[in-house]
Amino acid sequence: YSLRADVRAKLQKYGLAVKDFELAAKELELVPERGLEEAHTLCLGTTRTREQSAEREFCLFVPTLSDLSVRKAKVQLESGDYQETIASLTPLIKTLEEEEEGELSNPWVYAYRGESYRATGAYPRAMKDYAKAAASFRSLGDDPNAEVNLANRAISLYGQASADGDEAREREAIFEMREIAQRIPELTTSVGDNRMVSQLALKEAELRIALAAHLWSLGSSSPLALRPRDFRLCSGQ
Repeated sequence: YSLRADVRAKLQKYGLAVKDFELAAKELELVPERGLEEAHTLCLGTTRTREQSAEREFCLFVPTLSDLSVRKAKVQLESGDYQETIASLTPLIKTLEEEEEGELSNPWVYAYRGESYRATGAYPRAMKDYAKAAASFRSLGDDPNAEVNLANRAISLYGQASADGDEAREREAIFEMREIAQRIPELTTSVGDNRMVSQLALKEAELRIALAAHLWSLGSSSPLALRPRDFRLCSGQ
């Protein structure tokens, strides 16, 4: 079920993917009764293809319930079902925080819920989740994803400050966005994963678009001059 769910998610058949993850979770609840363990590799036998000269074991990986929940939440997030994403992740996060006594080993639970909070305009909650995700990623040595989440936190801070008309916090957000945007290019050179490089580039572009839009909104009378670098990725240069 979980493998089919992944395929359906890639085909953007999100509703069917969510149903498959739920079916997989029901099956996984029977794992202890079948003498198996979660997060365990189950080998069912051997197989051989025409190109292989020797037999190979045919194995399946038995995931954990929390892993299935996170993967289901990602699908719900991608489908734009933000409230369901929050509803799926909130009880899971509470359970994991109690079990792991603090910092979680899976930062994505905070990152995905943070995305959903931001999409629904719940900026304070989004900021808290992004900060926790960034700290957790950093502790795991994953600096690229830590920076992405710090960037998302800064963007959320700007959104909340603008809604409140809080100029001091708005300046704080602008400072953070500029600092992160300046760090990303150097970080990108040390990343070997092309997908991560693309994500970092897109996040830098998002930051610079936000900075450019903010500076433009200040008008020509502003003491802050528009800087070409803030339009660099917007123009593709």
